[in-house]
This record gives sequence, C-alpha cells and structure tokens, in this order.
Amino acid sequence: MRQKDTISEHEALCRLLEEMEAAFPMIYAPPCARTDRLAELPAGLSALYALTDGMEINVPGTVILPLEALPPRSGETRRICFGHMNFGDLLFMDVEGRVYQIDIEDGSEFLSWDCLLDFLKSEYESGVKSCAP
Repeated sequence: MRQKDTISEHEALCRLLEEMEAAFPMIYAPPCARTDRLAELPAGLSALYALTDGMEINVPGTVILPLEALPPRSGETRRICFGHMNFGDLLFMDVEGRVYQIDIEDGSEFLSWDCLLDFLKSEYESGVKSCAP
C-alpha cells in the first residue's frame, strides 16, 4: 500500500499560521501547557492548541480563546465555543471537527466550514484582502 502524499494536519496548520503571520498582524500565545485537556477536544482544536494557547488573527480581529477559557466538555456537549469574530459572532466546533459561525444577534448559524483548517484559510484570504493596498 502506498503512503498518502499529504502533509499532516499539524504541518498544514503550522504552514498556514506562518503564512498568516507574514501577511498581517497576529498575536500568539505559547503552546498550551495543559496537554491533559487536549484529548477531550475535537482533533482540529487539539492540533491548534498544541501550537498556540490562543491567538488573535489580523489584529484587531478574530480571537481564538485560551484553552482555560473553554468550558469542560461533557458527554452530551456536541459543540464547543472556542472563539469569536471581531464583531462578536461566536465560533463553535462540533465533535466531528466542523466549524460554525453563530450570529450574536439571533443565535442562528451564519457560516460553516468543514474543518478548522478551512476556517483559517478563509480568515487568511479575508485578511490578505483587507491588507491589500
């Protein structure tokens, strides 16, 4: 059987975050020290918190909360709030790793992405456009 020619999620996140940091202002926290909590998170969030314990994208912009600010996940929790957009809409990830932007005004789903990497790519594209002359 042949190995896949794809890079790991961790490598893909690293590369994308480096590109984002080169393109516009960002604030990073060091990697999360509470590795015991990473197992209770969906894979995308675990990979992100292994790199940074929260960040702000395209300052002032989207905020990814530090792990300590996330509520503990219980068995019945299907989504976890992990951040917010600069205008207040909340960001959630479900147990399958899908990301949702929830409208702060009425609680409806405004946008969704298949995974954290897709969400961050969207943030990157928006940030590049906003920083263009």
